[in-house]
Amino acid sequence: MNCSYFCLDRLFIQSLVIIGLTMFHVSDLLATEPAPPIQIDLSLDILPPLGKAAQLTCEITSIMDAQTVEAHIELPPDTKVLYGDLNWKGELLAKKVVQFSVSVVFETEGNKEISCRVKATGDFTPFDSLGGLGYLYLSVGQIRTWYGYAPTPCEIKDSLANQPESGISGLPSSSCFNYGGIWQEENNPDNYYSISRNEDVLIMIDLSLLGEVGKPLAATYMGQKENYVYVLSPLAPFPIDFPDERQMSAVSIEITFTTNTKAVITPLGGTDNAVKVWIHKVFNNVEEK
Repeated sequence: MNCSYFCLDRLFIQSLVIIGLTMFHVSDLLATEPAPPIQIDLSLDILPPLGKAAQLTCEITSIMDAQTVEAHIELPPDTKVLYGDLNWKGELLAKKVVQFSVSVVFETEGNKEISCRVKATGDFTPFDSLGGLGYLYLSVGQIRTWYGYAPTPCEIKDSLANQPESGISGLPSSSCFNYGGIWQEENNPDNYYSISRNEDVLIMIDLSLLGEVGKPLAATYMGQKENYVYVLSPLAPFPIDFPDERQMSAVSIEITFTTNTKAVITPLGGTDNAVKVWIHKVFNNVEEK
């Protein structure tokens, strides 16, 4: 028997079991809070390695009018501003996009956290206040920069019952993290993903895509770790055109886990309109080792 075929079949059956468990918890998953009144998207035009300039943009969208609004980009230490303004003041109109940009250079390597903070003043009934905070996590290197933080040595409180296997000094074993569970998009709480890991293989099912197209293989991705991140490919890729530009089923994706409960999904080789997706874990399950 062909082992690769057998392994694929076994992993696919496990994925269907995950789908069944997810449907059992669907009522809990749908009971989420509405999206915040102000949406903030923080982005870079390129992923700049050490010493290379990039344009950082904060994009703001509101569901209602706000006449007095202030926004501020907060940079990590050792970041040089070449040109542009870190602050913006003005008026937000409902469903109209406002953005401001600044050119920056990272002067040191390592993990970087960038944020854009927005605050509005006035009467925003029925909301008590109007504002928001957007984040961007990077790992800056001399040759390449990644979205998300680079791996760090496991802390005892975060390690699983099994002892980590020996590996490269300073890098964690995969057993230090428990990825298995149900994950939710931070900017679109209606979208959910099921993630599980079987030894070196990571499996992700786009549950929202599964519900829209009804094709389990097209909504299932599988792959292994490459250079600190997981690179997954769809089992049955086909083009999809949704209004929210979720076209991931046609391309491979890269998943970077920043913690046990936070990660970012980056489409690879897709269109220029492909967007990163930040997700966080909302339901935990035990992984097979």
